[in-house]
Amino acid sequence: MPSTFLRSARRLALALVVLGLGVSSARAASDANAPAGWRLKGVSTLTLQQSAYSANWNGGDRGSWTWVARFNGEAERQWTRSFNLEHQVLLSYGQTSKQELDPTNAARRVWAPPSKTNDQIVIDNVARLTLDRALDPYASLRAESQFLDQSQPNATLPVNPIRLKLSAGVSRTLTESADREVTARVGVGGRLTTGRNFIELPPGRRTARYTNRDLGLEGILTANTTLFEKRVTYKGRLSLFQPLVYSQRDLLERYDALVGAVDPTHRPIADDWRTINVDVDNVFTGRITSALAVELAARLVYIKFDTAASLDTTQPLAVLVPQVERNVRRAGQYRQTLALALSYRLF
Repeated sequence: MPSTFLRSARRLALALVVLGLGVSSARAASDANAPAGWRLKGVSTLTLQQSAYSANWNGGDRGSWTWVARFNGEAERQWTRSFNLEHQVLLSYGQTSKQELDPTNAARRVWAPPSKTNDQIVIDNVARLTLDRALDPYASLRAESQFLDQSQPNATLPVNPIRLKLSAGVSRTLTESADREVTARVGVGGRLTTGRNFIELPPGRRTARYTNRDLGLEGILTANTTLFEKRVTYKGRLSLFQPLVYSQRDLLERYDALVGAVDPTHRPIADDWRTINVDVDNVFTGRITSALAVELAARLVYIKFDTAASLDTTQPLAVLVPQVERNVRRAGQYRQTLALALSYRLF
């Protein structure tokens, strides 16, 4: 089933590209007023912060260093009046480290191993039929992952998990001008999440691959605009996903039964996957010079049960329970960063 889903996703993506090229070629002669050429945007930013203190510094302050690198690239082309393609690539990674007292020598300080502060990989592709009507059909393929998965104790997995979402529906451009664009989409989406989990406690390193699938309704609102007389740019995205079908529903019920038999305080999670997923991402950028900017980013995520969970109930409970429970979140997650960043506009 997973390979079938992936093959279908690749075929649909290829079909969209071929359809766009075909429509463009067929209408090139009769559609002389259609926009031509790619509209490209690409910005790289690097944020740095560093401080250091001697071991006898009054007040007990500790030094730290932080770096975050980010790339945001967009490519859009209106092939004809009736076919539009849009691609986005977002890459972000950062680390931080702090000074700590040397456990063998209190007269000096050492730097702790760096830990992640940012880690995101997003590739988003949207094809729209721009028919000059109230609603335009669309199809999209979105991939999300991270460079390093450090959610499991004493272990790191590269590019894990990988989430693919294939969706289709109707879209509407609510506002469009040189400085502002607001677009809404409503449709049906299928998600496939594949990844690896460790199947034995440290120091073991054996892993097993898992694949989960769900189907539901999606709603997406995106906004790009300028504020304060074009001194600040805002980029926001609101994503809603209501799961309707989940491939591991039976295994969740079995998990509740197994854990509940040995732990009377266990709260059942078999229905948590039904809760709507909410993701709100906001980025404000104020440019000081052509290479220096202030960036405020705030993200709110509410996913009660993350489908990036291995539900192999044949594993020992000592291994299975931590793997599942780390994907159960009974409250929203919030991340906020404020930084002075060096930026370079590629195009």
